[in-house]
Amino acid sequence: LKNENIPYLLKASAALLDLGSINYSVIPKQTAGYTINIPAGQSFDLSKFNDNYKDTLNKYTNYFTQTAPVSSYRVSLPRTLQIGVDYRAVKNVFIAANAQLAMSNNETKAYNPKAVNAITVTPRYEGKLFAAYVPINFSNLTKTSIGFGFRAGPLYAGSSSLISMMISNSKQMDVYFGFRFGF
Repeated sequence: LKNENIPYLLKASAALLDLGSINYSVIPKQTAGYTINIPAGQSFDLSKFNDNYKDTLNKYTNYFTQTAPVSSYRVSLPRTLQIGVDYRAVKNVFIAANAQLAMSNNETKAYNPKAVNAITVTPRYEGKLFAAYVPINFSNLTKTSIGFGFRAGPLYAGSSSLISMMISNSKQMDVYFGFRFGF
């Protein structure tokens, strides 16, 4: 392995991200809570809103009921466990696997952000002047996405959903490109 371009057989990583929470204090003149009740078959025209949303909501008490004021609230961060493995199968062929696992249950808390569970497997060819890779992602948000990317010298481009967009109704679309340089 010492004469080849990439000097490792296996790399592994793990990280626990976004631990903790943030406390917010409410500014009563700028904040209010409302329960919305628009019966089936009825609608509310959003063009009725003006600069002072409280005045608008208080005019339509049949649709909006102000809730008890809150002085502060806590938002939990979307704690995740990130795990990665990169394995060198043969000289220039690698297989990477990465997982993001949600470690907090924020489903029932209105203000808390939710984390996406995802697993990505990426086979790739990695040469000195050229690289090509095919990321295959499974997530609870976009289901399955398959992409393609390459590097030619210092230029790189790709998409994590290009192949999925071409063969099915993908729920994801992205493109990236760049120029890599060092000092």
